[in-house]
Amino acid sequence: MARTIVAGIAKSIGLNCLALWAVASCSVTLAQGPAPAPVKKPTNSHESAIRQSANEFADAFKRHDDEAIAKLWTPYAVYEDVVGTEHRGRDAIQRVYRTFFEANPDTELSIDIDSIRKVTPNVVVEYGRTALVPPPSGAPAKSQYTAIHVKQNDGKWLLDSVRDSRVDVPTTYGELQHLELLAGDYSTDHNGTKIDLSSTWNPNKSYLERRFVVNRDGEESTSTEIIGWDPLTQEVTSWTFSGDGARNVGVWTPLEDGWVVRNSGITTSGVPTSSVDYWAPLLDGALGWRSTRRTANGQPVRSPGEVVLKKKSAIPN
Repeated sequence: MARTIVAGIAKSIGLNCLALWAVASCSVTLAQGPAPAPVKKPTNSHESAIRQSANEFADAFKRHDDEAIAKLWTPYAVYEDVVGTEHRGRDAIQRVYRTFFEANPDTELSIDIDSIRKVTPNVVVEYGRTALVPPPSGAPAKSQYTAIHVKQNDGKWLLDSVRDSRVDVPTTYGELQHLELLAGDYSTDHNGTKIDLSSTWNPNKSYLERRFVVNRDGEESTSTEIIGWDPLTQEVTSWTFSGDGARNVGVWTPLEDGWVVRNSGITTSGVPTSSVDYWAPLLDGALGWRSTRRTANGQPVRSPGEVVLKKKSAIPN
């Protein structure tokens, strides 16, 4: 997504006059007066201004400040989004951002400028790429943009025209898209244990990263799980690493009402473990988790029972 959503270091070398002949040489140099000051490389004021504008845009996007973003456009600017819809005028463009921020309260924007070209003294064309962080639901993509800046009477450069185009990103998302319902932040209190779960896609959606934080009797434990496509086994696989050094590998199979995960792991003391877990989407965006057939060193282990994690956006403050 472009600026929108749907845009050699000079090193001083001291002379070390250790030998008598070197002292003489240094004396001659000093007698001739100080060395001329290095010539400063001329700065490209328009390029600096455009890059500063990009930083201001990204900062305003991070704050979800649609008013600040609108001020970076001319009053009669035109924005063409990735589906070809034109939004004309600063007010219309501001409404686009306001609507987007209301629907995506935690999204930020990364901007990579490819080139900046001055066409006339008052017109500059900028080319670049942007991406939403975290990526929204659906197939991953970046946005390639062309932005035209116009210099105003007060010397400020403003966006006058921006055109976005979608750029598909190579990824294994096609094998993982059924995991979309797992993304998000969840929490629960289960039998005196507080569990927090945060699940986010990496930028090109080639894996889903889940971080678990468990608090029980004042003690906190953490684990990180990566769910991705294993090209060797041709299966959706998870790799989990606990803060105490234990690890686990799971094979995920989608069901009509969720997923079954067949796990095998090992504790820090070398004890092999296994389980068959079930994850299921519930009402109001909640997730259900049930662990069965649990073993440690080949011996049965009691199941913790069914756990329901509520999506934090659905939990009243």
